[in-house]
Amino acid sequence: MRCLKDFTGKAKNMGLVLKIFFRVTPPGLWPRVLGNTLKNLSGSRIPASAVIGATYRCQLGCEHCSAGLYKRDGRELTLEEWKTVLSQAYKLGVPRLNISGGEALLRTDILELIRFASARFVTVLESNGETLDAGKIKDLKKAGLACAAVSIDSPDPAEHDRLRRKAGCFAAAKRALGLCAGAGLPAVISTYVTAERAGAANLSALEELARDTGAIAVRVMPARPVGNFCRSADSALSPGQEKLIMETMDRSLCYFKGLPGPEECGIFKRNTFYISPYGEVQPCAYLPLAFGDVPAEPLAVVLERMWTHRIFDAPRRQCLILDAAFRAEHLPGTEDLAGKLPVRVK
Repeated sequence: MRCLKDFTGKAKNMGLVLKIFFRVTPPGLWPRVLGNTLKNLSGSRIPASAVIGATYRCQLGCEHCSAGLYKRDGRELTLEEWKTVLSQAYKLGVPRLNISGGEALLRTDILELIRFASARFVTVLESNGETLDAGKIKDLKKAGLACAAVSIDSPDPAEHDRLRRKAGCFAAAKRALGLCAGAGLPAVISTYVTAERAGAANLSALEELARDTGAIAVRVMPARPVGNFCRSADSALSPGQEKLIMETMDRSLCYFKGLPGPEECGIFKRNTFYISPYGEVQPCAYLPLAFGDVPAEPLAVVLERMWTHRIFDAPRRQCLILDAAFRAEHLPGTEDLAGKLPVRVK
């Protein structure tokens, strides 16, 4: 019976993969995405995705913000610098790009950045939804945006607004999801789950919200002790809670961590990387270690330095930020961390 359940779950998950692929990927980029997949299946190590932080500015003050301690007075990359960096990522064979923040829509040149990116990558915009009105959604779609990922922390409006520290956030995010569906712009609900919110009822309510708003999927991410949450390791999910999520969520609508469900952290497969608004290259947004800066150095040079570093020799190929010993060795202690992250790795 368990084998049948596992098979059914994997079949639903694959169905969701295909649904998202055909709904989100522009036909002109199908060869690029499929080519990347085939090359990696044959043993090549070409990143399947990149994430960039367009800005750390944001109109909210979320208690869980993974970028909450990164913002400082440093100069953000200009539009032309981002074009240079993204051109290098394109030449490396990266097919997908997530643009995050902060709130990326606060950049006045965000439409031009998305227009440039969308001609080269399957481009997803991460947003809190506050400024995603009908006009902006129309402009984003025209610029070639493939998908919007709108954050919903809790299906309870009051709890979502409390976590975001601003009244009306839930209503704005829900409205944005509905407007995206009405405009034909695919959108997903992006949520994070703590140990306190790992119950089946929470996910079931988010699934219902997705159906109500026309969202094509619910992306479920486990809470990580980073950013404003860096002192909250006790909120991380236990292995049992992660298993419960996988067993109770509707796998034809929800996915956990990634698609298809990863068995090990993608940084060990050179599957992804993150570039901050200041040009710092990190393994991912949740691992505040910087291995160099772009465009001061070629992206390929920094990535090779990063991926050949000894931290990737870790025997347990799971999220490093969850390892207390790793955090103690590589990250600062209990002092104020604001503006001091990421840590420079030599």
